[in-house]
Amino acid sequence: MTSNFELKGVWFLPHNKEKKIYGSLFYEQGKSSKLDLIGAFDELSLGSKYEIILGITSEGESITLYECYVSNWNKISSEDYSSPTSEVITNYILRGFHFENIDTMIFNRTSCEIFNLDEWIGVSGFFHEPTNIEKLRNGERVIQYKLPVLPKFKIDNTCTGQFKYSVNNIGWYRFQKSVTLNQNVEFELDFKDEKRFNKILFYIIRFQNFLILALNEATSIKSINLFREEENSTPIRVFLTNSLIQNSRKVKFDMQMLFDYQRINEDFPTIIQNWYSKYDILESSLDLIFDQFYKGNNFSENTFLNLAQAAETFHARLHNHTKIPKQEYKEMQSEILRLTPEKYHYWLNDQFNFGNGLNLQTRLTELCEKYSNKVLDELIGDKELFTKQVKHSRNYYTHYSPSSKKNALKGYDLYVLSEKLKAILISAILIEIGFDDKKLEEYYSNVKWLFFNHII
Repeated sequence: MTSNFELKGVWFLPHNKEKKIYGSLFYEQGKSSKLDLIGAFDELSLGSKYEIILGITSEGESITLYECYVSNWNKISSEDYSSPTSEVITNYILRGFHFENIDTMIFNRTSCEIFNLDEWIGVSGFFHEPTNIEKLRNGERVIQYKLPVLPKFKIDNTCTGQFKYSVNNIGWYRFQKSVTLNQNVEFELDFKDEKRFNKILFYIIRFQNFLILALNEATSIKSINLFREEENSTPIRVFLTNSLIQNSRKVKFDMQMLFDYQRINEDFPTIIQNWYSKYDILESSLDLIFDQFYKGNNFSENTFLNLAQAAETFHARLHNHTKIPKQEYKEMQSEILRLTPEKYHYWLNDQFNFGNGLNLQTRLTELCEKYSNKVLDELIGDKELFTKQVKHSRNYYTHYSPSSKKNALKGYDLYVLSEKLKAILISAILIEIGFDDKKLEEYYSNVKWLFFNHII
């Protein structure tokens, strides 16, 4: 895990390099990183934004701070002869290079560590021969290791991915008392053309979210390295300071996951391509779903509303048919208008604009029919009741109309309803990106008591 740090040095804006301000940068994983300055760059109000701040540490290291916001500013007055101070919050710290604007922050390769990635892949370079009792009695110990090499996989036409392993060198000493050998794996991306920093982050975060589908809980980015086009260039280390790197709970192993790499390795190249290609189509829905995991156990009515919206959007993006065939609906509309006094046409046309769309309950019914399985059927129970509960609860917590209050679920019952809805959506995502529905049912069966015991 990346250690917290403090960097002292001078800081300045790219367009005003002469004005250097002394200060300290504080990084603490999972929290906002702040730059405490003895002075201020400009007379800006709180919340004002600097796209980039540059720094040179006392050790001579180049630092780029990206997406920075003024959070505190103590302006000097004539009565106060103490030094003015200011505080800046930054979202991204890039160590090892100065980038003067976002257009220069382009890279052709990146690698990152993600919590639980090693366990999800489940490949170890350690191996041993069958136990030899005689050698054990004689005090002999043999450790064998060979660096795993897994095949590369295509992400899209511009990007190739790989799970890249590394292992530390063993230090040998004149008097050896111990040996430490640590295996490490990173998710590495190679780009055909250089890509901007923000775009690279999209690739990384989308794979992070793919792991969430397997783990059924949030995971975190441990480190990111960026590489420029020049050969053998020193990697630029990136430190994120947002919720996507919050501390994860604990290490998981294969039997605690919905699926791992070993179970899907034959289909993985197809699945991962589908994941990235469909993410653009389903992004608005997926972001609402993954937000549930990043928020952990913080449940509220908005949690449920976001899932209901995610379900409606998901269905609309992939199955946006109408109640009545369009031509038949058009003919029906013309006939109704022909038989109705013209003074009512304005109101009728307004109804016709939305009258052929699917409502939430219909969309939920179709989602349950297409993406559920025996395990989820058992979890959901009465599907008709389930879809009605979602519909009534969504209507109430959206409009708070007294007429729908009696049918809306509350408290723990609403939480259980949300968890059921989330389970259907996860199943829908996996089937859409290429998971076999029968195998997926088996995967759910293996973990149902672990994943759903709290709501059964």
